[in-house]
Amino acid sequence: MLEKVMEILVDTTGISKDEITPDCEFVKDLGINSLEFADIAFNCEEQLGIEINEADFRKMVKVSDLIEYIEKLNA
Repeated sequence: MLEKVMEILVDTTGISKDEITPDCEFVKDLGINSLEFADIAFNCEEQLGIEINEADFRKMVKVSDLIEYIEKLNA
């Protein structure tokens, strides 16, 4: 799941894969704004066939939060 989420982040934001780790914070470390954040959620839903609750998504701070959330949905 890590690789797929990383791919979505790179495609959505243009940030280099080398700069993204599970411990990166979306805003603080990656500089992702609210529009990019919404695009990430949309792309995850489209590419992974899931539905992310908006309230849950707003609580996500790190890349690992998103990965863990998706893994729980697929469990």
